[in-house]
Amino acid sequence: MKKVLANFRVSPAMVIACIALTVSLSGVGYAAVTLPRNSVGTPQLKRNAVTSIKVRNNALTGADILESRLGRVPSARSAINATNATNATNATNAANATNAANATNAANAANAGQLDGKDSTAFVENSGTILISAGPENWEAFDSTDPLNITHTRNASNFTRTVIGSSFLRLDAQAPVAQYGKALRFVGAEICYATTGANVTLETVFIDLPRYTTSGIGAANNQITDDIDRTDNACRVYTDPTPLVLTAEDTVGVMLSVDWAAVPQSMHLGRTTFIFEPTTDAASPPTP
Repeated sequence: MKKVLANFRVSPAMVIACIALTVSLSGVGYAAVTLPRNSVGTPQLKRNAVTSIKVRNNALTGADILESRLGRVPSARSAINATNATNATNATNAANATNAANATNAANAANAGQLDGKDSTAFVENSGTILISAGPENWEAFDSTDPLNITHTRNASNFTRTVIGSSFLRLDAQAPVAQYGKALRFVGAEICYATTGANVTLETVFIDLPRYTTSGIGAANNQITDDIDRTDNACRVYTDPTPLVLTAEDTVGVMLSVDWAAVPQSMHLGRTTFIFEPTTDAASPPTP
C-alpha cells in the first residue's frame, strides 16, 4: 500500500479538474456577483420580493402607479362626488352637496344644506301673489257735505242719499309698497259691491296710486278707470293694464262715482282686496 501511495503523483490535469469541480459546486454564489447588467426581469422576481424598504423614497411617480388598483383613502370617504373640489380631503359632507363637484373649497360644503346656518324654512320665497284686504268700514264719503246717510255694519257699509244725484265714495288702503327689502308691483284690485236695482248705478271706478314727493299734495296717478254703468251685485276684479312698481312715496286708493235715480235707495260696499306681486328691485326709503 505504501508503495502504491508513494508511486501516486498528482498530475497537472488532475489539479485543473479538481479546481473545475470546486467552481462548479459553488456556481450559485459566483453567478450572483457576475450576472450581466439588466439581466434580471419579472420572471426572476418572486411575489412580494420588492418591499417598501427596497424602494428608494420618491422613486415612484404617477406614471408608475395604476390608480384604479389603489384603495380609497380613509379620510376621504365622503369626498366621492367632490370631483373638482380643491380641498376634497376635508369635505365631510361633500357627497351630499348638490354642487360639490364644482366646489372650489369643498371644506365649506359641510353647510351646503343651509345658508348662514339657517334652514331653508327660515327664508321667505320672493314669488307669488300678495293680497291685502280692506274691510267695508274703510269706505267713506269723499265729500263730507254730500247728503248721504252712512251705516257701517259687520259685513257691509250702506250709503243712502237723501236727494237724487251723484256722490263720490272713497277708500284708502293701508297697504305696503315693499316687503322684505324688495319693492312691490301693483297689479289690480277686487271690489265687492251691491246696488239696489236700476235706481242706483255704479257709474265709474277709479283706482289711483297717488305719489307724494315734495309736498302734501300728491300726483293723482290714476292707474285704472272703468266707466261702464253697473247695476249688479258682484265682486269684480280690476286689472292694471300697466302694472306699476311702487316706491316709498306711493299710496293706493279707490274712488267710486255712484248715481241715485231714486231715494231712498242704498249702495252696499263690502270687502276690497288689493293685488300685488313681488319684484327683485331693492326698496328705497323716501327721498328726503
